[in-house]
Amino acid sequence: MSYYLETNIPGVFAAGDVRHGSVKRCASAVGEGAMAVTFVHHYVTNG
Repeated sequence: MSYYLETNIPGVFAAGDVRHGSVKRCASAVGEGAMAVTFVHHYVTNG
C-alpha cells in the first residue's frame, strides 16, 4: 500500500517544493508537511 506524498522509496515522503508539480506556495508546503507527518505515523504503525 502506498500513501499520498510517498516517494518511490517506501517510507520516504515528500512535501512542498521538492514534489513534482508543486505550486510553490508556503501554505501548501505547510499543509503537505502536516499530511506527511500523519502518513509517516500510519506507515510506522501499520508497516
